[in-house]
This record gives sequence, structure tokens and C-alpha cells, in this order.
Amino acid sequence: MKIRTVIKLPGHKPAVMLMENSLESFQKFVGGKIETVMFFSDCSVICNEEWRYLGMKKNMKLLGVEFGGPVILVGTAGEEFDSLTEEQAQRIMRMIK
Repeated sequence: MKIRTVIKLPGHKPAVMLMENSLESFQKFVGGKIETVMFFSDCSVICNEEWRYLGMKKNMKLLGVEFGGPVILVGTAGEEFDSLTEEQAQRIMRMIK
């Protein structure tokens, strides 16, 4: 099942993207093992947990936390990833210009 996400590549503006809600899809996008950081009760960032060791470029700072390499922002429903609402996606895009 595809979910609405916000993606951000280093040096690029964020964009809304429909993405398959699977570990394999997330790992492929971030280029390796994923790490998740919950920022709000309904939103998490998915990134490559080894971005520093792999020499990936810095990407963004969100609420004081630095991320590198490609990142995905997703909705959360309990322990599961979920689609962002259009409102959530727009709010996130304004935050991470």
C-alpha cells in the first residue's frame, strides 16, 4: 500500500511523494539501514542510520536534530507508519524548506 510522504534530498526542496509502505522501499530510498525519529505524536523522520559514517551530505535540521542523506517524513499510527494528511505534508514542507 502506498502512503503520502514528504521526501527531502540534500540540497533540494522537500516534495510530497507516494511511497510503498515497506521496509524495503524505505531502505532503498535512504540508501541503507533505516533509523526513525519521532517528532510529533503523528509524524516520524526516516533516515539512514549510518549517514555520517557513509559520508552522506548534511540535509536538514528539524527541531535541533541534524539529518543527512535522503530523508522521508511519514505519519505514524501507534507503532506503524501511516500516510500523512495533506495538511501535515504542507506543514512539514513549510518547516523544512
